[in-house]
Amino acid sequence: SIAVQKSVYGVYDLNFDSGMLSVFAVKGSVDDVLSIALKGEKNFNAYSNILVKFLSNKSETSIQISPSVDNAVKTAQKPLKPITQSKIKPNGKLYELTEIRFYETGSEDVKRSERKYTTSFFKDTARYINAEVNFKNLAYKKQAHNHKITRKWFNPDGSLRGKIDGTINVKSDWATFLEKSAWGWDTPGNWPLGEYLVEIYVDDVKIGEKKYKVIDKGFVLTRVLFFEHGAKKTEKSQRKYATRFYRDSTRFINNEIHFKNLWHNRQDQTYKVARVWYDENSMLEGTQDGDLIIKSQWEYCNNTSNGWGWKDPGKWAIGKYKLEVYVNNNLEDTQYFEIIKRE
Repeated sequence: SIAVQKSVYGVYDLNFDSGMLSVFAVKGSVDDVLSIALKGEKNFNAYSNILVKFLSNKSETSIQISPSVDNAVKTAQKPLKPITQSKIKPNGKLYELTEIRFYETGSEDVKRSERKYTTSFFKDTARYINAEVNFKNLAYKKQAHNHKITRKWFNPDGSLRGKIDGTINVKSDWATFLEKSAWGWDTPGNWPLGEYLVEIYVDDVKIGEKKYKVIDKGFVLTRVLFFEHGAKKTEKSQRKYATRFYRDSTRFINNEIHFKNLWHNRQDQTYKVARVWYDENSMLEGTQDGDLIIKSQWEYCNNTSNGWGWKDPGKWAIGKYKLEVYVNNNLEDTQYFEIIKRE
C-alpha cells in the first residue's frame, strides 16, 4: 500500500522586543497557533525545539519544525565544518551552509544534546528521520534576512518522495542558525530498505545534499547484564551479575551486552557500539564508544567495556542509574541498576 503524505508548513515570527514567539501552522482545515513567552530571554537556544505537528498514527508524515539558533553560545561541541559531499552554489554574503546531519526520533523532537547523528538507520527501529541543516550567518550583527527553504526527499530508485517548503527568518544577532524537518512514521518498521537523498534549496537555489541509508541489521540484542569489579575486569567465570549494588563495596560497574547473530555462517559484521551512562538524577555522566565485531561463525556473542566508577568503593551516590546502548547510533536497549545502602 502507498502511504499518504500529510505536510505541515510552518511560518513563524520571532519578536524579542515583546518577549513572544509565535508559530502558525495552516493546512486545509488545520489552523493552529502556538504562543510561547520567552520571558525576556535573549538566548533562543533553549527554545529551539518547537514542533508543529499534524500527525496520523498510520500514515507517513512530513514535519516542518521551526528554526533554532546557537547565538554564539559556548559549548563543548566541536565547531561545524563545511560539508564536502555537497555541491554548494554561491549564495551571496548572507549565509553559509556548514553541515547537514540526520538523526532519528518519534513524533516528538529531542534536545540537541540527546540527538544521535548518523547516516545509517536500522529498518526495525527507524521512525522519523530528521534532517538538520546548519548555517553560519554571514550578516551577523549587520542585518536580518529572510529566505524560502525547500527540502526534497528522494527514494532509493531516484523518484521524488516529497518536498517540504518553509521560511527562515534570520535575526541579525544570530551568529549561527539551523533548520529542521522530518519524514517518517510514528511506529518503526515502515521504511523500505535502500539509500535515500535529501536536497536542500534556499530561495529556489540548490545549496547542498546528503544521503542516508535504511538497512537490515544482522543481530538481535538479547540481554544486558551488570557486574561489579575493581581496577581490573574480572574473568567471566568469576562475575556476579546483579542490578542492585551496595554503596560501601561497589567500585566499577560493568556490563555484558549479549547478541544473537542473525547472519550466522553468512558474513562477518562490524558496528560501532556506544554506552551512555546517566546518574541518579537522570543527568548524563558520559559515553563509552567501541567496536562490535560479530564473526560469521559465531551464533551468539557478547561485548563488554572498561566499566564505569572508581578504583575505591563508597563513591557511588545512592539512587537509580540508567544505561543506554546504541549500535551505529541507533538506540537498541535501555537498562537500569541501583546503588543501595547496606542495612
